[in-house]
Amino acid sequence: MSYLLCIAAGLVLPAPAMHAFLTTVIPWFRWLDLGSFVLGLVFVAALGWYAAAVFVPLYTWALRRFG
Repeated sequence: MSYLLCIAAGLVLPAPAMHAFLTTVIPWFRWLDLGSFVLGLVFVAALGWYAAAVFVPLYTWALRRFG
């Protein structure tokens, strides 16, 4: 969802910093062609799943240990 909001903000607002940020953070991202948009969407979704796979078990362990 945040990725879509960033794309929308980049389209609506004259923010070259948004373009530079997305091209820096997401590998192979070029500002707004269809393939690049889909690649960014897949990359951000995979990154979210990876973060959840790492931090949810850590949170659960810490909650059981210290909570």
